[in-house]
Amino acid sequence: MRNWILSLLIFVLAGTGVALAQGTENVKNAKELTAEAWMLLGNQYFAEGAFDAAFIAYKQAVQKEPNNPRALYGLGRVQLRLGLLNPAIENLKRAIALDSQYLPTYLALAEAYLQLANESDDENLKKLQLSKALSVLNDAKKIAPEDPAVYNLEGLIREAMGDHARAIQAFKKAVELDPKNARAHYNLALAYLSQGKLDEAIAALEEAVKAAPENSYLRARLGALLAVKGELDRAEEVLTEAVRMDPKNSLAWDYLGQVRLKKGDYAGAIAALKKAVELAPLAYPEAYFYLGQAYLELGDAEKARFYLTKAVVLASKNADYRYWLGVANEKLGDLEGARAQYQEALKLDPEHKKAKEALARLQQ
Repeated sequence: MRNWILSLLIFVLAGTGVALAQGTENVKNAKELTAEAWMLLGNQYFAEGAFDAAFIAYKQAVQKEPNNPRALYGLGRVQLRLGLLNPAIENLKRAIALDSQYLPTYLALAEAYLQLANESDDENLKKLQLSKALSVLNDAKKIAPEDPAVYNLEGLIREAMGDHARAIQAFKKAVELDPKNARAHYNLALAYLSQGKLDEAIAALEEAVKAAPENSYLRARLGALLAVKGELDRAEEVLTEAVRMDPKNSLAWDYLGQVRLKKGDYAGAIAALKKAVELAPLAYPEAYFYLGQAYLELGDAEKARFYLTKAVVLASKNADYRYWLGVANEKLGDLEGARAQYQEALKLDPEHKKAKEALARLQQ
């Protein structure tokens, strides 16, 4: 596999004007490429998301010039994307030691520590990694005190630490420095939401949509929050626009179906929810659940059971899904099936009031 990718890399370089021999001379000529050529190719593949190929290119660059900070940065950056966190950290630290003025290296190193923290089940180790990430960002601020990327990443680290107030402060600084930074506005919205500040979260998401009007995912999230607030008409409008912009946005179809269901538009809800599960059959158990709800409202218990069964299969630990599957079974006269689902619901949530009442009714 490695030799195949290497041959492909050489072929691409040949197509960009680098003089290379063909056929059996490829590997030989690869040794003659400069570190700069390998880095250019690594950058190209990284931008395309071909991280395995980028890794090989950056590795070749580092082998050519072990003390080249940009080559080390490139290698560390792609290792970060591949989940090779400890090697990434070592290469990024070496890059900073060789060139302490290059901001992207600091950002990549802080992100690596953040990922290590997120993957750790040891709270003390997690705190240590987050502390290291903040320390790296403090060094970054010395060379780029007004760079929004620094504050956006700081906000993510603060959120991971549970320091929501300072996370919001950091995200606000990021959007102050770059009002068109949709990602920072979105992160600010999530930080507000974690504190239960729905209006502020909606306002931040609105700014994110303004900053990236072509992003249907941001519109989907905005529509969902508007629905939570109870602004169903506006939510439907936003979500309808999201699916118009990107008909393959399964999340937007899911939210749109839920909004229509709340509005009593059962046919519209079914159409949207079916689109969501068609695009992403395993991603949204709640879409199957709400399809079941819609069919129950329409009096079609058979179809309701079909979709509620799918919801339970995908999310077997959800007590509500179990309860409503029991309801569908009961309506179809399958009392044993209903009793089994009510019992499962109570195992998952012993205080599930409706399941208790339903089971008591069946036992009379």
